[in-house]
Formats: sequence, structure tokens, C-alpha cells
Amino acid sequence: MSHWETTTSARAMAIVYEQHYKTVGPFSGTAHITFLLDRTDDRSLRHRLLFLLRALMKDLANVEAYVLVGACVLAVNLLTVVHEASERTAIPLQSNLIAAMAFMEPLKEWMYIDKGAQIGPVEKRCY
Repeated sequence: MSHWETTTSARAMAIVYEQHYKTVGPFSGTAHITFLLDRTDDRSLRHRLLFLLRALMKDLANVEAYVLVGACVLAVNLLTVVHEASERTAIPLQSNLIAAMAFMEPLKEWMYIDKGAQIGPVEKRCY
């Protein structure tokens, strides 16, 4: 099965199960989906598998199968990775802001006359 077929199948299964979980009933491949999620390095497939697992959690039997294969540890590991990734993205943005501030022009001071009276200095930032 190609990458596109795998990710599309996982997405389709998630959509169908989300809508018809009562009709479909317990899913016998919950442990396998969890194993795939743990082993994949592909972000798009991991994303689709997470959506599928979210849909599968609507049935209590699937939740039990998920817990029995030790997936709670996987869930905690995923949360840790997501948390660390969100912290890493904030640092470059902060340093970019600091670097950008160094190149900004200083405030300009303006004076003008209104009805014979001198008004100012007024600061205006020029971009």
C-alpha cells in the first residue's frame, strides 16, 4: 500500500467510524493502530492515526484495548513531544523579534503649528 493510500485510508476510517461507531461496534484493530502510531516517523500518517484513535475511543471496548496494549505510556510520550516542540518554536520567534527591533528606526519627533501655536514635539513611528 502506498503512503497516500495508507493516510487516505486512515482518514476515511476515522470519518466513517466517527459517524457510525454504534453501527460498526468495537474495532478489532485498535492495538494494531496503536502499534502503527508508535512506530511511524511520518507526520501525516501519525496525524491521521491520532484522528482515527480519537474516533475509536467513542466505543468503550476500543478504549479497553487501547489501555491493555500500554498505549497510555505512548499518549504521555506524545504529549511530552508536543510540549517540547511548542517550546522550541517560541524561542526562534523571540530571537527574531529581538533581531528585528535592532533594525527598527527610532521614533521621529515632529512639531507643527496649529492656529498660530506651536504644537509638539509629537512622536510618530515610521515603518
